[in-house]
Order: sequence, then C-alpha cells, then structure tokens
Amino acid sequence: MQISPFGLIVTGIIFVVCCLNCVAIWKSFHSSYYSRAQQWGHVGIVLLVPVLGAFLTLYLSRQETPTAHSRPVDGLDGVDSTCSDFDYGGDH
Repeated sequence: MQISPFGLIVTGIIFVVCCLNCVAIWKSFHSSYYSRAQQWGHVGIVLLVPVLGAFLTLYLSRQETPTAHSRPVDGLDGVDSTCSDFDYGGDH
C-alpha cells in the first residue's frame, strides 16, 4: 500500500499540531503563576482551538520573573525606602 504525498503532508501537520498541543498543556501545568482552575482553562482552550489555543497558552504560561534579583529601577539603589520626604528636606 502506497501513501500519497498529500496524505504524508496531512499526517505531518497533524503530528506537529499534536506535539504543539502537548507542549502547551505541559507548560500550562508546570507554570506556578496560575491557579489550578486557570491551568485547566488553558487546557480547554488548547483542545477547543488547537493551533491558536496552543500559541495563546504558550504565550500566557510564562515563568515568573524574580523581583529580588532584578536590577534597581531609575537608579534608586541608594535611596532608603523607609525615610519620608521630611528626612530629605521635602517641601511639606
């Protein structure tokens, strides 16, 4: 039995979509950013709308950025956050 090129292409596309869905579902469940209900919602989106749902889930299943190790913003690394405006000679 011979498989036509069209059948081979369709089989390849189905395989790629299934792999993409599996990766999206795995990434959704391994993200600590969302609750269990939100993770199941992502799985529902992936299964109902396979390609777009998988891309959306992969986009939303990002890792949390560690705020403790991030660089200070706007050069405020030397400012003591416990002081008020009065300690710095504010206009108040």
